[in-house]
Amino acid sequence: MNIKRMTNVLFANAPWVKATCDVEIEISMNPETGKEEGFVIKDCQVREGKDGLYLAPPEKKLSKPYTDKNKKLRTYAPIVWVPYHKREELNELLANFYDPSKENNVAYTSDGVITPKKKETQDVDLPF
Repeated sequence: MNIKRMTNVLFANAPWVKATCDVEIEISMNPETGKEEGFVIKDCQVREGKDGLYLAPPEKKLSKPYTDKNKKLRTYAPIVWVPYHKREELNELLANFYDPSKENNVAYTSDGVITPKKKETQDVDLPF
């Protein structure tokens, strides 16, 4: 596992959310290219809880909210489930990667800062 990039955020209605990030999960080595293959989970949140920072996977709003066994109303559910034994590893990576001194809304990697790319437009001849 690896954190690909992180962006510090400041949400007025969710002050516990400190950043968003993309997490890369390696699955196997491609024998033809010699590169690791896997997938990226985008839009994870770095949240501050009672025990410190933790990573929350992306969530979706439920069409039918429910009350859990602790009698808490749940209106969102995770899209990706992270097994408990991997959460500790992710949270350790997160603690080493997160930099609260970085500017809000500017993505950064372990190598440095990435500035948002401007979208280039092209004139295209459409056939209709």
